[in-house]
Amino acid sequence: MARKEVRSNRWTKSERVGEVTLFISPRSPYWQMYWEIEIPTTGGNALRSRKRRKAHRQSTRETDLSLARLVAGRKSEELFKRRHYPDQERKPQRTRMGPIIDDFVFYVETLGRCTEYLSKLKGRLHCLRVWMEKQRLLFVQDVSPTMLRKFQEHLRKDRGVTASTANHYLDAVHNFFGYVIFKRKLMSAPNPAATGRQAELEKHDEKEELGRIRTNLHTGRPLGSDAWLAKLETKLNRQVRPLPVGRPKKNKTQPEQGAKEQKSKGAKEQGNER
Repeated sequence: MARKEVRSNRWTKSERVGEVTLFISPRSPYWQMYWEIEIPTTGGNALRSRKRRKAHRQSTRETDLSLARLVAGRKSEELFKRRHYPDQERKPQRTRMGPIIDDFVFYVETLGRCTEYLSKLKGRLHCLRVWMEKQRLLFVQDVSPTMLRKFQEHLRKDRGVTASTANHYLDAVHNFFGYVIFKRKLMSAPNPAATGRQAELEKHDEKEELGRIRTNLHTGRPLGSDAWLAKLETKLNRQVRPLPVGRPKKNKTQPEQGAKEQKSKGAKEQGNER
């Protein structure tokens, strides 16, 4: 009887990315990550005690090396922060929006701002807090760029404000979270309303962007805006964007034109026979 073939578990390819080693083996089509963490031993003499290293493995779930490098780079940054800045690993306490808004308005008042500016600032932040409570979001840490985009849509559609007024609301949110991050240190950077501008907040999230890169990498199509793809098609004289699924719809005028062409061909053939 023939012996059953057993796949070897050796690394066929490997690459170092910071503190993480990327490797691929015949057992899996995905790139794997390998790293080691030092664990101090307890008991015995502290001078003689040695640090034990524990190995970890994790799949990147990526078959492409460039995308696997991105995942390994993030993991390497996480390991570096964990080793050199262990205090940053502590999760900040969740804080409600209302008291922090009152503290921020009082802080701005100490800077010498006028009462009209303070009333507008408090009203805009109060509008955000009320909308968040309807969405069952009560804490400062619940705010994200995706949530702010939804809040902007609420301002434009439900409240009927103009684009410039919506930008004023987002500017107030940007200043508020600058106070939350840098003065009170209740959140870690970056600011969820980092730009405070409509054009920047309409950008896609990082996960969506990676998904688009992954799909275009597998299909082999160029990635860009519709305007840029249209210019590329005219320059190359070639279809770049995907066509709609299914057969193309026929126009109602096409059968009539086809019948007229058949009649004209039949008349020409009869004339030639005569």
